[in-house]
Amino acid sequence: MSSHISADYLKAGNPDTPAEELERIAATRPTQVIRRRLAENPSTPITLLTELGGDADIDVRIGLGHNPSTPLWLRKKLARDDSATVRFSLAENPHTPVSVLNELEEDEHPHVQHQARRTIEVINMEMALAEEEYVTAEGDSHKLGTLLVEAKLLSQIQVNELLRIANEIGSPLGQALARHRALPKQSITKALMLQSKLRRQEITEVEAVETLRQSRPQEE
Repeated sequence: MSSHISADYLKAGNPDTPAEELERIAATRPTQVIRRRLAENPSTPITLLTELGGDADIDVRIGLGHNPSTPLWLRKKLARDDSATVRFSLAENPHTPVSVLNELEEDEHPHVQHQARRTIEVINMEMALAEEEYVTAEGDSHKLGTLLVEAKLLSQIQVNELLRIANEIGSPLGQALARHRALPKQSITKALMLQSKLRRQEITEVEAVETLRQSRPQEE
């Protein structure tokens, strides 16, 4: 890849690249890798995103499904894409609008149906946790991780990986737990409730750990 093409590749995926520059790149460098980068870039103009909606490359269409700037009508079009891989990618993305996920629940492919239902469950759980104020702040994530490890619900390696994921997606550990189904829903809810009590100093860490440990036999 030449230096000019490499520079355009980086610009194509950079949200800070001006719209006019992205349009120039699309017109002069219509390569597969460039199109994929443009499809993922939230700063790509709607006109370009619309053109990419009919792209022959599956990864380009998958990128559109993950782009927060992709309009609803185009997401609905992707939900009816000929490729089950594109539809599955849309179904597993927690940022896909619920109205689109509801369509995917009726998909002809059972794996797409199942994934859409799972994603809706995760979204509903995150909303419930937020309403109950169980979604802890970023600074509390490490305390929650310690609680889960001490109660032997997760290993330290698992918690470290979840913390890494939480940092990547910019969410607290509680949401990463829900999104990636690291534990049963009941365990996540109980752990977050106890975390809230710890934060309010209504319970000691020893008591919280023991409560979590005692809950394990009922869930296994």
